[in-house]
Amino acid sequence: MKLLFVIGALLSSIAIFCQSNAQDSASLLSDSSVKLWKLGDYKNALAVINRSLNIARKTNDSLQIAKCLNNTGLIYISIGDPVKSIFYYEQSLKILRVLPKSKDFPTSLLNIGIAYKEQGIYDKALNYLFESVGYFEEWKDAKKQSSAYNAIGNISRIEKNYQKSLEYHFKALKLRESINYTEGIAGSLNSIGVVYKELEKYDSALIFLQESIKKAAKGNSPTEHLANTLSHIGSIYVKNKNFNYAKKYYDSAYRIRRSVNSKKGIAYSMLELGELNYVSKDFKQAEKYLLLSIKSAEEVNASDVLLKCYTILRKLYKETKNYIKAIEYDDLFIILNEQVLGEEKLKSLTQMQIKYETERKQDEIENLSRDKKKREAELLAQELQLQSKKVHTRNLVIVIILLSSILVLVLILFRIRNRFANRLDMVMREMHHRVKNNFQVLLSIFNLQLDHIKDKESKEFIRSNCNRITAMMLIHRELYFDKEITTVKVSDYIQTLVENLLTAYELRKRQIDIRYEIDESISLNVDNAISMGLLINELVTNSFKYAFGADNLHPVLTIILTKLASSHTLIVKDNASDSDKVIFNKSFGLKLVETQVKLLKGEMKRFTSDGVEYRIIF
Repeated sequence: MKLLFVIGALLSSIAIFCQSNAQDSASLLSDSSVKLWKLGDYKNALAVINRSLNIARKTNDSLQIAKCLNNTGLIYISIGDPVKSIFYYEQSLKILRVLPKSKDFPTSLLNIGIAYKEQGIYDKALNYLFESVGYFEEWKDAKKQSSAYNAIGNISRIEKNYQKSLEYHFKALKLRESINYTEGIAGSLNSIGVVYKELEKYDSALIFLQESIKKAAKGNSPTEHLANTLSHIGSIYVKNKNFNYAKKYYDSAYRIRRSVNSKKGIAYSMLELGELNYVSKDFKQAEKYLLLSIKSAEEVNASDVLLKCYTILRKLYKETKNYIKAIEYDDLFIILNEQVLGEEKLKSLTQMQIKYETERKQDEIENLSRDKKKREAELLAQELQLQSKKVHTRNLVIVIILLSSILVLVLILFRIRNRFANRLDMVMREMHHRVKNNFQVLLSIFNLQLDHIKDKESKEFIRSNCNRITAMMLIHRELYFDKEITTVKVSDYIQTLVENLLTAYELRKRQIDIRYEIDESISLNVDNAISMGLLINELVTNSFKYAFGADNLHPVLTIILTKLASSHTLIVKDNASDSDKVIFNKSFGLKLVETQVKLLKGEMKRFTSDGVEYRIIF
């Protein structure tokens, strides 16, 4: 008995020693992968971190597994694959939440928040970022806390909440100044400058951007971030029509991008210089820089730069009356735009598939490992226990396997259902996006024709059709961006539609009092929303064309939409004078209005007691 105890103790000591060595190896490999990541060698960094992860799983070192998963996420975010990055961050966070809290936990929250920001999923990003701030504040990690504030500020800027954006960028700046974090201070100053630039407060923007340059200049060597700051300053001078200063800063940005061999940056600098020369009417130089930008952008497949170049070139050739070239770049823009949309769709589908396969394989590995350990434990128990307990153990194992199988089957069915629902949602959004793009192409073609048509009646006919297309296109745009893909919230849609008509008929300079009384809770299905949009388009167009003549000194347009029980009431009313109460009895517009009223299964009445009022109940 004593001999067996000694042998058991010896084997236990050897196992602990081996496990300790394995854990050290996993930690060293993880550190090596971080060094490779910082050097930009992402391929080898992934290979090394995978080895570290395998060792950590074999030793069941939960903290090291979480660190490896987090580092894998860092590598994928640098590669430009935020979907995989988020997957690995989520896996890391799932483990860290059940472990005693360490500094790795809020760092993981910060990383996943930034990854969601890069994907444009701002609500989730903000949840993780705000959660991380609490821990960083508690543990006095000012550097990472400032990074979280900076990310929150950037999201607020993207969402046009500029006041909140400035609040968090100034918080980040204060923290970075308290720890003398020079690079971070330069970044915060740049971010604040960009917010002021978007607010069109150019003097304030220049102050902060210039300060950012001074801080960045204290670094060892110029960086792409410094080049971006110089570009922002250049763009402000373009806005102020100070083209000489703009060129000076654009040239400085270009030199830095050449020195760091940023091919996309070089393409962007050529684009900036091309746009500068286009705005300053030096079309020859503009053409030269834009063609150089296209050449550089094609080398690195920078589609965003190419699309901007094509847009400016088609305007340039149009202004220089080189219509063949204008049409050529118009076609290139349309083709590339469609290609980019297709690539994004394919990439999204591929990423979803990879994510699903990765989850499935990881579950299989964990299930196999769990089953293997369970079988070993059962065998050991059977050897040590009495013969009478064997049948009981065997039956227990069978029950567990059956329950596990049922659970796995339920999980698989649940995932299949979720995948189908997600794909259906994606297909519907893609359909609305395609329809919107096709309408946009039609509008581009009509607008191109307008420049060549002299006949006023023909021009008016095409402009009216453009407005009708816009009314339908806005529906599909709302459906593409909204969470709900089958109904349209009409409040924002109606106001956007009227704003477009104001622009189309060049009435923004007139002080037209437009009054909205719209129930914001009203949503309509796609067909009814399109019919109502065409109705409003025709009635508002009629008011703009006939009701607001020169003798109408205080033009007023009122749009009311209410809901009562199962019916809706739409009122479009103007204050036309007696001489302006034009009845379009035989016009195409009236026929279209009557057709849409029938489609809505409603009825329309017209009143002329105080202006002209159309009341539709449907």
